[in-house]
Amino acid sequence: MIIFSQGLMRCNPFLKNELTSLENQDHVSFNKMLGKHLAYLSAVKAKSFILALNNGKVAIIPKNNKG
Repeated sequence: MIIFSQGLMRCNPFLKNELTSLENQDHVSFNKMLGKHLAYLSAVKAKSFILALNNGKVAIIPKNNKG
């Protein structure tokens, strides 16, 4: 569980800032970070839904891909 939570903290761009603002009891900063976190979550969910509908045919492939 420790490894999982460390990975979660590193991969999420807003989680660390949210927890820091909670520790400092800065509610304004926490609300801003929570809003950004929810917007990020919504965008990821929408993107995965769209890619699932068309089997990933509209996915952007990096230009330096050699496959």
